[in-house]
Parts: sequence; structure tokens; C-alpha cells
Amino acid sequence: MSTHRCDRNTELGPYIAWLCKINDGEYNVVVQIADHPPESADQSFGTEEQALQAADVFARQIQKSSYGAASGPF
Repeated sequence: MSTHRCDRNTELGPYIAWLCKINDGEYNVVVQIADHPPESADQSFGTEEQALQAADVFARQIQKSSYGAASGPF
């Protein structure tokens, strides 16, 4: 198993995708955004590109929920 860091961006901001190659044809991804603890996707992916595309979607979901909460009424 090997892990490498990918610095990435969505339209909402930067994030880190930790791409974990479990074996040939099986990847996991962990998304880390700002002060949030890292969150792992609950599935495996067949290619590195699929894992990174999923990371973009996952990061957007986290960013929207955290930025939405931060900009809500107080």
C-alpha cells in the first residue's frame, strides 16, 4: 500500500486529497480541508483518476456544508 498527497482545488477553495493505492486496481481517498479532520470516502475506486474525481465531489460536499454553516445567521 502506498499513499501520496495531491494538492487540489474546487471552485470553493483548496483541499488535500490523500490517495492510497491499496493494490493494482484499488484506490482509496481521504479528503482534508482546512481545519476539518480528514474524512475518508466509504468506497474503493478502480483507477487513480476515478479516486481523484470522487475526491473533488467529496471535497465540494464538505466545503458546502462547512461554508454554509459558517455563513448562516447567528
